[in-house]
Amino acid sequence: MSRATAIPIIGALVVAVVGAGVLVRLLVHNSPQEAPARASPQPAPQPEWARQAVLANPADGEVIYVRGVNNIPSCATCHGEAGIPEGTSPYPRLAGQSAEYVAKQLDDYARGVRVNEQMTPIARALNVQQRAQVSRYVTTLKPPETALSAAALNERGRQLDEVGDNDLAIPGCGNCHGLRGRGEGVMLPPLAGQPRAYLVSQLNAFRTQRRQNDTVEIMEGIASRLSPEDIEALAQYFSSLRPLRAEAAASP
Repeated sequence: MSRATAIPIIGALVVAVVGAGVLVRLLVHNSPQEAPARASPQPAPQPEWARQAVLANPADGEVIYVRGVNNIPSCATCHGEAGIPEGTSPYPRLAGQSAEYVAKQLDDYARGVRVNEQMTPIARALNVQQRAQVSRYVTTLKPPETALSAAALNERGRQLDEVGDNDLAIPGCGNCHGLRGRGEGVMLPPLAGQPRAYLVSQLNAFRTQRRQNDTVEIMEGIASRLSPEDIEALAQYFSSLRPLRAEAAASP
């Protein structure tokens, strides 16, 4: 083969090789790309207080509730042996509350999310397991049956419970806590029969943001739009939903 003939042939080979490379790159570039695999959504890890509250033994919690432990006073001292404090008490009724709700409140006290001069040191003196045990024991306390006490019923409180107040952008309390304060689910506590002084103190705590452990901040917003008179009306209304047994005993 002469040199004159070889040069065009070599040139053609070079062009073919380069062209093939360009073609391959174009095909790779234009071919549909596989989307990267999307990670499956994972549920948020359950907090330790919630896991412990499910597993705890209520019998262990009874000792803490009734007798106290490690120089910590018994819960019954303030909340009553049956979980129902005196009507004029500033302490909440625990009978009928869920273990999850009580465990969260104790955890919030221990972490300083919810602050109370009596409950904060008590919650911090108990470990996670002990807080769970006493929370589980609370679920064994029978809640009082409640009914409207017509003589003490406050009409404004009833309105705020059943309807709310559109002008103030306040939904009815019953939307979350159940009509007439019966409670809903495990994290929306019953309000019926709670002591008036306790309800006033907690609504005012939400109103002034001294209590900020409402996860979705609904209570802070609602309480901020309540007047002192409305807070008193709600406290009077819910505290007037007395246990049926108490009403029967008071009847002539």
